[in-house]
Amino acid sequence: MICDRFQLADVFGVSPDTVRTWTKQGAPVHREPKRGPGLTDEERKRLFDSQAVYRWLLHRHTANRW
Repeated sequence: MICDRFQLADVFGVSPDTVRTWTKQGAPVHREPKRGPGLTDEERKRLFDSQAVYRWLLHRHTANRW
């Protein structure tokens, strides 16, 4: 499911700030936000693929176990 930071936080039961932290730690981003005048709110949002983030979290969890 493609979603913004707030929707992704709801999917995983975390805060939007946690999603921001994950992004800084390398979580996959489906679309970076556009910048500039005349853009809609939707165009200014960073979007995530929840399945890709889930796989990233699993990989990160299992990589830290070894």
